[in-house]
Amino acid sequence: MLCVSPDTPFCVSTCVMKTSWILIAGLMITSASNATQFKIVGTSPEPIYTSEVSLQPGGTLSALTLHQLNSAKAQNKIQSFIGDPTSITAIRTEEQGNLELSFIKISETELRAFGWCYSVDGVNSDLLPDEFHFTGTEKEIMWYYAYATRIGRKWSDQVCMPVSSIKR
Repeated sequence: MLCVSPDTPFCVSTCVMKTSWILIAGLMITSASNATQFKIVGTSPEPIYTSEVSLQPGGTLSALTLHQLNSAKAQNKIQSFIGDPTSITAIRTEEQGNLELSFIKISETELRAFGWCYSVDGVNSDLLPDEFHFTGTEKEIMWYYAYATRIGRKWSDQVCMPVSSIKR
């Protein structure tokens, strides 16, 4: 601390102010660290929808996702969606149109499949949304429109590649 003589009024108030600011900053960081970012990203890197959510340990990604999709619709961030506890089939937005499960034949031997994937804290999961249970420590949940490529009879090793990462 800067206090040389804690008996002087300036020094006492400075020490108290610095301590208060440190406590306030610590509380802000602590409270902010309890919030989880929920994002939906379509064909562009800019999210279609973002929200801060509080997670219940043991709660499922499925329940949270369906609640957030309804919130996004109520806020006119999306026009409609089709989904159930196991997946998102489609999300429609005014700017990006219908982002749904689809397939594009690139050549006689190459196919590209599009659909919705999710990551929790930057890690993709093999679990369906109704099988994924929160610990309560998650910082970011992101649903994103993605693709996978099949060449011949084999899917490439890179599945759930974000469409937003395609250079245009």
